[in-house]
Amino acid sequence: MGAKTNDDRIERASQRAAEAAQRTATAHERAAEAHEKHADVAEEIGENLQDAHRARERAQRIRAAADLDKDVARRERDVGA
Repeated sequence: MGAKTNDDRIERASQRAAEAAQRTATAHERAAEAHEKHADVAEEIGENLQDAHRARERAQRIRAAADLDKDVARRERDVGA
């Protein structure tokens, strides 16, 4: 009976090891998916930052043009007055 008991223990330990290996593989798959999502989000953040930078530059150009228009209008008023 001792051999059967040992065989049973070995079988249960083997089964637990296989289950643990499966859980580890699943965890690795989930980690890989999370890493991929993180990379996608990082790429999107980079694109958003570039868009924001371009919008800021455009706003600066618009403000500069508006300031120039004000200066021209003021000079025209000053000359006409």
